[in-house]
Amino acid sequence: EKATLRVDKEIYIQSAFQVIEDRYMDPNFRISEICNILNISYPYLSQLFRELVGNSLTTYLKNFRMREARLLLDQGERVGIVAEKCGYNSFPYFCKEFKELYNLTPSKYREQQRQALSTIPSQNKK
Repeated sequence: EKATLRVDKEIYIQSAFQVIEDRYMDPNFRISEICNILNISYPYLSQLFRELVGNSLTTYLKNFRMREARLLLDQGERVGIVAEKCGYNSFPYFCKEFKELYNLTPSKYREQQRQALSTIPSQNKK
C-alpha cells in the first residue's frame, strides 16, 4: 500500500512538472493553476514538492525559469526577450532573480558566455 501511495505522489509531481514545462512562459501563470489541473489542494501539492523534490513549488518554478533563461542567453538571445520568454513581465524583477541565483546579471552572464565561446579554438579544416 505504501508503494502505491508513493507512485500516486510521484504521478502528481510528474504531472506538475509537465504543467510547469507547458506554462512557465506565461507571466500570468500561477501555481494555483497546477492545483486546479491536478484537482488537489495547494497545501498537499506543496507538501509533496517538499517531500519528493526537496524544495518548494515556487523555488522549483523559479529555478526552471532560470535554467530556461540561461539556455536562451547561451543562444545569444537579448536579455529583455529572455525575460519575456521565461514568463517575467517585470524586467528588473527577472534581473534580480537571475542575479540572486547565479551571482551575475543576465547581461554579464551572456557576455561571459560569449567570451568563453570566442576563446575556444576553431578546428582547422584539411
